[in-house]
Parts: sequence; structure tokens; C-alpha cells
Amino acid sequence: MITMTFKLPMLFATLALALSAGTALAAPIAPDSTVSITGGILGLPGGKISNATGLDFLNFGVAGTAGGTISLNAPSTGTFGPLFTLAGCPLAASAGGCGTITDLPAGTMPIASNMPISLPITNFYTITQAGRTLSFDLTAITDVSRISAGLTTLSISGSGTFRLAGYDPTPGIFTLTAQGSGETTFSAQAVAGTVPVTVPVPEPASLAILGMGLLGLGIGMARRSPQASAA
Repeated sequence: MITMTFKLPMLFATLALALSAGTALAAPIAPDSTVSITGGILGLPGGKISNATGLDFLNFGVAGTAGGTISLNAPSTGTFGPLFTLAGCPLAASAGGCGTITDLPAGTMPIASNMPISLPITNFYTITQAGRTLSFDLTAITDVSRISAGLTTLSISGSGTFRLAGYDPTPGIFTLTAQGSGETTFSAQAVAGTVPVTVPVPEPASLAILGMGLLGLGIGMARRSPQASAA
């Protein structure tokens, strides 16, 4: 009796501690939270940006380097609003900005592109302010649009995942636009929580449903059999 009195409170305390620890680990990133970035860019191969099949982001304003530097070009919204501000990112991308972005090699974006292009890049871009780092992992480029007349334009869309300490990894959509020829600038935005998440039915649940159906069929047949024999 004494043993049961001791173990039961301990069990409830342990469960409460486990549940509170699980809920304290992360918080959701609010849907439609946005962050907007800008920086220098060179289409690969060189020439009109509309002909680019890859992107060389300028590092401190210099092309031909690994990756590039970025800065914010609009106020962040939602969860990101108070964490990543224009005031906290005062430097232009050419002076170092407040983040980095990974180059897309030539051939990443074929000229004829109607199908999604698988391209997982961890930490495709990062933004750091006051010791916090927001990362966006680019999972795929889903659309490439080109305008070759006048001020040539390249627009790309993609999907990926936001990662921020203290928050759940959250799916998002990435868009980028650049205009001109040679070295130019780009604008990009990523929006959280806009990618639908499909949760497949686990296989054990499917088997359980099938089993219940077969069990019901068996019971029905068993109930009919006495009547059939009496007839």
C-alpha cells in the first residue's frame, strides 16, 4: 500500500514533466510570416539575366566568389517581424549585409522548365541578428519564368523549410526576381506556412481498418449460417 502511494504521484509527476518539456522545446512559426532579402547577382552564363541557367550571388559585391551576401529590403512580418528588422540590418549587401546565400550552379534552371526541379540545399540562405539565425533550406525549384524582351527578367519560385531556434521547422515558399544584363540586383521573399502538408495514413492503421472490415464480414456470415441450416 505504501509502495503504490509512492509510485502513483511519482508517475504523474514524471508524465507532467515530460509533457511540459515537450511543449517547451518549440513554438510554431505563424502562417504567412515573411522575410524579404536583396543583394547582387550575376546570371550564369553571363549576359541577359533571362538566359541564366544558374545564379552567382555577389559576395561583398564581387562576382565569381563562393556564395553571396544579402540584406533585408522590406520589414519582416509575423513571427519574423520583431526578430529580423531593417534597423538591425543596416549594411548594404555589398558591405556585408546581415546574411549569406548559396550560389545556384549553371544548369540548375534549364531554359525549358515545366517540371519541378529537385534541388535540396541546406542553409540556402541565412539571416543573423542579435544572436538569432534564420535559415531557409531550399528543397526544390518549382517554376522558372523568363522575359527576354526589353528589361530582361528572370523569376523563380521554389519550396523549402524555415529553421529558427525555439521554433518548429516550417514549410515555406521562396520567390526571386532579377532584371537586366550582367551584374544586377535581385529581390526575394519567403513566406512561411503556405506549402500544404500531406500526412499519409500509416500502414498499421490501414491494416487495422481492413481487419475490422473482415471481422465484421465474418460476424455477419456467422449470424446467417444458423438461419440457412434451419431452412
